[in-house]
Amino acid sequence: MNKHRIVLGALVTIALGFGNAAQAAEVHYQFSASGAAGAGQGSFAFDDAAGSVNTFGETEFELTSFSFDFGSASFDLGDLDPALRLAIFDGSTLRGLEAVELQGAFAFVPGTAFSTPFVSTARATSDLNFRLGLPVPEPGTLALGIAAVLAAAARRRGAGAPSRR
Repeated sequence: MNKHRIVLGALVTIALGFGNAAQAAEVHYQFSASGAAGAGQGSFAFDDAAGSVNTFGETEFELTSFSFDFGSASFDLGDLDPALRLAIFDGSTLRGLEAVELQGAFAFVPGTAFSTPFVSTARATSDLNFRLGLPVPEPGTLALGIAAVLAAAARRRGAGAPSRR
């Protein structure tokens, strides 16, 4: 009887979850800045399932992590204005960051179709270069269902129980 429940549970999980795989992933980027404002490097991440479209038709993603070594100082997500710490995309093209450091040390300005993204200080600007980091995909619904079925089968069998051959 229990074997039938496991099989039935597996079939229901597959039927409900197939095609609705979880597709959210935290996306990571590294960047470097160079120019008159100074040089630096950093990284940021965001959840690619949590974007919203702005008035310009671009998709904004709230940053989930941020680090930036600029000049002789290091900054992290807590140093950015919580109301303005975004990764901006036009379709699948990263336009840059829109973020402001709370004490006014720098501001990130995204690029457009006609300009490159940059970081600005009170004195000057520096161009930004981005490169995609390694994505961390979340497991799909089907994979989670299979894992649950395997765990239930292992539990039913019991740890250390003699096997029948």
